[in-house]
Amino acid sequence: TQQASSVKGGFLLLDSQAAKRETPQLILDIQKAAPHLSIFLILRQGDLNRSEMVQCLEYGADDLVPDSIDERVLQAKLKAHLRRLLPSIVFAEEVLRSAQGNLKADRSRQEVWSKSSQGQWRRLSGLTPKEFRLLCFFLEHPGTALERRIILENIWGEKAEEVNQETLDRHVESLRKKLGIHGRKIRTLYGVGYSFKDG
Repeated sequence: TQQASSVKGGFLLLDSQAAKRETPQLILDIQKAAPHLSIFLILRQGDLNRSEMVQCLEYGADDLVPDSIDERVLQAKLKAHLRRLLPSIVFAEEVLRSAQGNLKADRSRQEVWSKSSQGQWRRLSGLTPKEFRLLCFFLEHPGTALERRIILENIWGEKAEEVNQETLDRHVESLRKKLGIHGRKIRTLYGVGYSFKDG
């Protein structure tokens, strides 16, 4: 906690097994020393009971994640949390492009452009904010199998648990239609989610 008091902000990944004293109390002490520090508690199986987990969240832990969590899922959680805390920070390129370079999304202008076979650029209009964010997320992870849960957490943030998969599917289908010939690049992975493949 002495080291934490000198920290202005950021993340702390706290291992429940490594805590040398009662975990909820340790989290409370850390929050008092560094109120702007976000705490993600890595849970070891059997370390905490349900009551202690609730206490950890009430005392200031931002999330409880199992030690078996996939590294990509953890990274997605951290990025989503950062976007909620610091919306003015840009974590990637302002302009995202597909692998073949014929589709691009400009974050700063909230615009999407499509390049024709003749080499002419045309602006695609009508995308909703959610559809634009979906496209950017796909462009950020080309060729990656993206689980629906990961997509929901990154696009809907704290409200992800309130959104069912059918809602996500409808947004993706609407995005496909608005992208025209580029819509087919969003592939459905049955039982998993989606993947953006250019070519």
